[in-house]
Amino acid sequence: MKKSIFLFFAAILCAMTANAAKERVYFVNTPGWTKVNVHAWDGNAAGTNWPGTTATKDTWQWNGKDVYYLEAEAGAYNKCIFNNGSSQQSVDLTWTANSVYAKEAGKWTPVEIAKATTNGTKVYFVNAEKWTTVKVY
Repeated sequence: MKKSIFLFFAAILCAMTANAAKERVYFVNTPGWTKVNVHAWDGNAAGTNWPGTTATKDTWQWNGKDVYYLEAEAGAYNKCIFNNGSSQQSVDLTWTANSVYAKEAGKWTPVEIAKATTNGTKVYFVNAEKWTTVKVY
Protein backbone atom coordinates (compact mmCIF):
# COMPACT_ATOMS: atom_id res chain seq x y z
CA MET A 1 0.00 0.00 0.00
CA LYS A 2 2.79 2.46 0.92
CA LYS A 3 4.54 1.75 -2.38
CA SER A 4 1.32 2.47 -4.32
CA ILE A 5 0.80 5.77 -2.51
CA PHE A 6 4.42 6.76 -3.16
CA LEU A 7 4.13 5.93 -6.86
CA PHE A 8 0.86 7.90 -7.07
CA PHE A 9 2.46 11.03 -5.58
CA ALA A 10 5.59 10.58 -7.71
CA ALA A 11 3.39 10.48 -10.83
CA ILE A 12 1.58 13.66 -9.76
CA LEU A 13 4.90 15.42 -9.12
CA CYS A 14 6.19 14.39 -12.56
CA ALA A 15 3.00 15.65 -14.21
CA MET A 16 3.26 18.98 -12.39
CA THR A 17 6.91 19.35 -13.40
CA ALA A 18 6.14 18.52 -17.05
CA ASN A 19 3.46 21.22 -17.14
CA ALA A 20 5.52 23.93 -15.45
CA ALA A 21 5.26 27.31 -17.15
CA LYS A 22 8.23 28.39 -19.26
CA GLU A 23 9.45 31.87 -20.11
CA ARG A 24 12.15 33.25 -22.37
CA VAL A 25 14.54 36.15 -22.54
CA TYR A 26 15.64 37.24 -26.03
CA PHE A 27 18.84 38.75 -27.41
CA VAL A 28 19.13 40.56 -30.75
CA ASN A 29 22.66 39.85 -31.98
CA THR A 30 23.47 43.44 -32.92
CA PRO A 31 27.15 42.95 -31.93
CA GLY A 32 27.42 40.13 -34.51
CA TRP A 33 28.82 37.53 -32.12
CA THR A 34 29.50 34.07 -33.56
CA LYS A 35 28.49 32.50 -30.23
CA VAL A 36 25.80 33.72 -27.82
CA ASN A 37 25.56 32.60 -24.20
CA VAL A 38 23.14 33.65 -21.48
CA HIS A 39 24.28 33.67 -17.86
CA ALA A 40 21.17 33.91 -15.66
CA TRP A 41 20.60 33.96 -11.92
CA ASP A 42 18.10 34.94 -9.25
CA GLY A 43 18.64 37.46 -6.46
CA ASN A 44 20.25 34.78 -4.29
CA ALA A 45 22.96 34.04 -6.89
CA ALA A 46 21.51 30.62 -7.85
CA GLY A 47 21.69 30.12 -11.58
CA THR A 48 23.86 29.08 -14.48
CA ASN A 49 27.63 28.71 -14.27
CA TRP A 50 29.66 31.33 -16.13
CA PRO A 51 29.65 31.90 -19.10
CA GLY A 52 26.10 30.54 -19.03
CA THR A 53 24.03 28.39 -21.33
CA THR A 54 24.39 28.49 -25.12
CA ALA A 55 21.44 30.49 -26.44
CA THR A 56 19.08 29.02 -29.03
CA LYS A 57 18.85 30.82 -32.39
CA ASP A 58 15.22 31.68 -33.09
CA THR A 59 13.57 31.53 -36.51
CA TRP A 60 13.09 35.29 -36.90
CA GLN A 61 15.28 38.38 -37.19
CA TRP A 62 15.04 41.96 -36.00
CA ASN A 63 16.31 44.59 -38.43
CA GLY A 64 18.25 41.88 -40.26
CA LYS A 65 19.94 40.61 -37.06
CA ASP A 66 19.57 37.10 -35.68
CA VAL A 67 17.59 36.68 -32.48
CA TYR A 68 18.57 34.21 -29.74
CA TYR A 69 16.81 33.13 -26.56
CA LEU A 70 17.14 31.18 -23.36
CA GLU A 71 14.08 29.38 -22.02
CA ALA A 72 13.68 28.59 -18.32
CA GLU A 73 11.07 27.73 -15.73
CA ALA A 74 8.88 30.74 -14.97
CA GLY A 75 10.31 32.76 -12.10
CA ALA A 76 13.64 30.90 -12.02
CA TYR A 77 15.75 33.97 -12.82
CA ASN A 78 15.54 37.73 -12.44
CA LYS A 79 18.94 38.80 -13.87
CA CYS A 80 20.94 37.88 -16.96
CA ILE A 81 24.07 38.72 -18.92
CA PHE A 82 24.50 37.99 -22.62
CA ASN A 83 28.06 37.17 -23.69
CA ASN A 84 30.11 35.68 -26.50
CA GLY A 85 31.82 33.11 -24.28
CA SER A 86 35.01 35.14 -23.92
CA SER A 87 35.67 38.87 -23.63
CA GLN A 88 32.43 40.57 -24.71
CA GLN A 89 29.29 40.81 -22.60
CA SER A 90 26.28 42.91 -21.76
CA VAL A 91 25.74 44.70 -18.49
CA ASP A 92 23.58 43.01 -15.86
CA LEU A 93 20.05 43.04 -17.29
CA THR A 94 16.68 42.37 -15.70
CA TRP A 95 15.16 39.04 -16.74
CA THR A 96 11.51 39.68 -17.44
CA ALA A 97 9.41 37.05 -19.22
CA ASN A 98 9.70 37.49 -22.99
CA SER A 99 11.85 40.61 -22.79
CA VAL A 100 14.03 41.36 -25.81
CA TYR A 101 17.41 43.11 -25.48
CA ALA A 102 19.69 44.69 -28.08
CA LYS A 103 22.76 46.89 -28.01
CA GLU A 104 21.94 50.14 -29.76
CA ALA A 105 24.10 53.26 -29.87
CA GLY A 106 26.44 51.67 -27.33
CA LYS A 107 23.67 50.98 -24.77
CA TRP A 108 21.95 47.72 -23.82
CA THR A 109 18.25 48.43 -24.09
CA PRO A 110 14.98 46.52 -24.12
CA VAL A 111 13.34 46.37 -27.54
CA GLU A 112 9.58 46.31 -27.94
CA ILE A 113 8.55 43.63 -30.39
CA ALA A 114 5.01 42.39 -30.91
CA LYS A 115 4.65 38.80 -32.08
CA ALA A 116 1.47 37.04 -33.16
CA THR A 117 0.69 33.63 -34.61
CA THR A 118 -2.45 32.95 -36.63
CA ASN A 119 -3.15 29.78 -38.60
CA GLY A 120 0.55 28.87 -38.49
CA THR A 121 1.73 32.23 -39.86
CA LYS A 122 3.96 34.28 -37.55
CA VAL A 123 3.92 38.04 -37.79
CA TYR A 124 6.57 40.20 -36.10
CA PHE A 125 6.24 43.92 -35.57
CA VAL A 126 8.80 46.34 -34.13
CA ASN A 127 6.81 48.75 -32.00
CA ALA A 128 9.08 51.76 -32.46
CA GLU A 129 6.18 54.18 -31.96
CA LYS A 130 5.16 52.52 -28.65
CA TRP A 131 1.55 51.90 -29.75
CA THR A 132 -0.62 50.45 -26.99
CA THR A 133 -2.63 48.26 -29.37
CA VAL A 134 -1.48 46.60 -32.59
CA LYS A 135 -3.84 44.71 -34.91
CA VAL A 136 -2.92 42.60 -37.90
CA TYR A 137 -5.38 42.01 -40.74
